[in-house]
Amino acid sequence: MQTTATPHLHYSWPSFTREMAAESTTGPIFMKNVAVSLLHMESGSVHGRWVCRGKEVATQGDAGSIRLNPADGEEHVLIGRSGGRGLRYSTLIVPFSDFQSLAVADGLTMLPEPRVFEWPHDSTLQRCLWVLSKSCLDTDADRDEAARSLVLRVAELTGGGQPEWAADEGCFSSRTLGHLVAYIDSHLRVAPTAADVAMLCGLSPSHFARKFRRSVGLSLHRFVNRRRISAALELLKEQETPLSHASLDLGFSSQSHFTQLFSSATGMSPAKYRRQFRRRIARSMTLSQRSRGLRTAHK
Repeated sequence: MQTTATPHLHYSWPSFTREMAAESTTGPIFMKNVAVSLLHMESGSVHGRWVCRGKEVATQGDAGSIRLNPADGEEHVLIGRSGGRGLRYSTLIVPFSDFQSLAVADGLTMLPEPRVFEWPHDSTLQRCLWVLSKSCLDTDADRDEAARSLVLRVAELTGGGQPEWAADEGCFSSRTLGHLVAYIDSHLRVAPTAADVAMLCGLSPSHFARKFRRSVGLSLHRFVNRRRISAALELLKEQETPLSHASLDLGFSSQSHFTQLFSSATGMSPAKYRRQFRRRIARSMTLSQRSRGLRTAHK
């Protein structure tokens, strides 16, 4: 399935977090829904009522609960009170046009009904919302994947349908995976996105991401960093290459980022690895010289 890539849409998705003390009034909170909004109860609890179009609906949420308000153009008002442990919630705003673009790119032919949905707990949505609302902690690749996963999961939970590839539980063949790894290895300096590599296979980004993770046990982003570390192990054997140049050549955002990932993977810093390799070469040369000396003495 060939698709049009729609990366980095999450940059236009505003998110905010609010905290409230125990037993404090939470409203009225007014929301004019011109976009899809998702409210995620991160901790604490709330009880109260939502008011829309003159109708009141009782609501009660605890940590992990998620509420979706559709892009219906209506004003939704929350009037309530936080529980005995207070309340902390985050809100993510998704422009409906972005929601549609990601859905179409991943092969969805039906979108959710334009009404409110509430889920007590859903680990997939919780993970996606955490990544997207705490975006400073994750990379673009992680957020791209979270954005696509969020749209697909919402569609699934609301009866909007699943993409035709959703039942694909297979892995890439050895030959295909070999071609993908070769392509990734040749683009380490500017790593390809899931959308880039997915086009090589004729898959949607989400279909590719899911199949790739199943094939190698890692997301594309983490696999690329593993390949960068493998390349670094060889590059550091070249004694004249400065670490700053090595980190740039391999596509790391900075030398400190390179050092952090290298140390986490190998248990030692790049500089220490280079020193140990240098000592091994020196010992090998010394042993070789001694061996030649012994052979000469016996002649």
